[in-house]
Amino acid sequence: MSALRYPVTFAPSGVTLWVEAGATLLSAAREAGIVVPAPCGGRGVCGKCAVRVSEGNPSEPDETERRALKLAPRATRLACRLAVTGPLTVRPIVTAAAPVSAEGEAPEEAQLLAALDLGTTTVSAVVIGAESGRELGRSVVPNSQATWGADVISRIAAARDGEGVVLRRCAEQSIIDALTAACDRASGCLSSVRRLVVVGNSAMASLLLGMDVRGLAGHPFSAPFQSAVSLSEDSSVARTLAADAETIVLPPIAGFVGGDLTAGLVAGGLIDVAETTMYVDAGTNAEMALVSPNGIWLASAAAGPAFEGFGVSSGGPATTGAVTCVRITGDGVELDVVGGGEPLWFAGSGLLSAMAELRRVGQLDESGRLVREGPLRERFAEREGVLQVDFGGSGPTPLSLTQTDVRALQTAKAAVAAGMVSLVKASGVKPRTLSRWILAGAFGGAMDVGQLFALGIMPKDALSGDVRQLADAALLGAAAIAVEPRILEDVTRQMRRAEHVSLADDPVFSREFVSSTALSTFTLKRGFSL
Repeated sequence: MSALRYPVTFAPSGVTLWVEAGATLLSAAREAGIVVPAPCGGRGVCGKCAVRVSEGNPSEPDETERRALKLAPRATRLACRLAVTGPLTVRPIVTAAAPVSAEGEAPEEAQLLAALDLGTTTVSAVVIGAESGRELGRSVVPNSQATWGADVISRIAAARDGEGVVLRRCAEQSIIDALTAACDRASGCLSSVRRLVVVGNSAMASLLLGMDVRGLAGHPFSAPFQSAVSLSEDSSVARTLAADAETIVLPPIAGFVGGDLTAGLVAGGLIDVAETTMYVDAGTNAEMALVSPNGIWLASAAAGPAFEGFGVSSGGPATTGAVTCVRITGDGVELDVVGGGEPLWFAGSGLLSAMAELRRVGQLDESGRLVREGPLRERFAEREGVLQVDFGGSGPTPLSLTQTDVRALQTAKAAVAAGMVSLVKASGVKPRTLSRWILAGAFGGAMDVGQLFALGIMPKDALSGDVRQLADAALLGAAAIAVEPRILEDVTRQMRRAEHVSLADDPVFSREFVSSTALSTFTLKRGFSL
């Protein structure tokens, strides 16, 4: 398989370099111009090239590194031995950084590469130097199609009602906005982008290309295209890039299983793997894959926009001001806020965190019913006949979780849990053989894993496995393909053997969905016995 690359960010300089999988952190630091002292020349015997991993899931140390770590500071890894197997953010213990650009600036490069995740709610982009491999800028902007509805079904309906051209233009403008913001941070220009890779769910990709989406409007669902395509010459996106720029839009795999799942599997290193792995991206359109040495099984479920902070009373995107985590203490409520400022709304992860905390203190029962009695009793109120609990906040209205919000989130979480049970059943894989779990997307990457277990979103089976969170999986996979397009050939070959499990007519999914609305722990094995 072609070489896969992952982003490694060095703190405090903020330099991000896309590094070939398997390369050591020491070699990455050399490429990035970050001087990490290695007196023994990188042989793993002196313990002086210590780094602290602040984000990511590093590989386990080998025997040589374990011996050398006895000489290194506590809670560290050795840059000369730590192989890059996924996105990482590290801080060298001792460093003498080479001169870097001033804050807010990045070195200018003649040619740029770009990747973009066209999500239902938000559009994210990344720009990378074609020669240096440095990540130069990232951005996230709203998807302006949102005025036609928060979910893909609403937008498909709008397209069928004659709004397809307008929806296409909105998608193109959102892409240009995201790329412009990322290029501004890179001190670059869209006309310098020579390759752009775009991923998205089946509906988003099809609407971008102006394709007929009637096949996605009713069961049995069918994807409008099955192979990677380029943006047309009349596309406003194509016209903003370099004249000879290559554009690649990844195709859906089947029905509502989109190219964003393909990109996520690339980012998770799930092509040609020996470990049996469950990959879950719980967004508006929840996509999941079970990957084993014997095959790949895929499914998608309409979870609704609640996981992304929409369709609920105090929700919003996971941007500055969003609450991502809630803690109920003896002194009241503590909120983690993106950017560290005043809380304005709940991100999807914050909503689920609030539910998990209410469940823990007994003010939300297993059926999803809010209960007044408890430490937050004074925060409960009934408005227009609907019970709710207020968590404070600085927006125009209090941050609240209503009984209606809880029901929306229960429906979303049931779709994900029942979908996983269906995949395991269809594959014939024994739950005990699932050794690795990847939680992708803005929601999966931000949630406290323990709370996912407590609410019954993730099965207890995962407790004995390796659980990893990969917030920007689709974007990272798209960027990996932009850097090394031959990866697309490898992943396309692998995805041809994937089996699509249609949840719309799967009796296991129908049976499990109702029981999965319960806010309690569950196991995949139990699911088979119901």
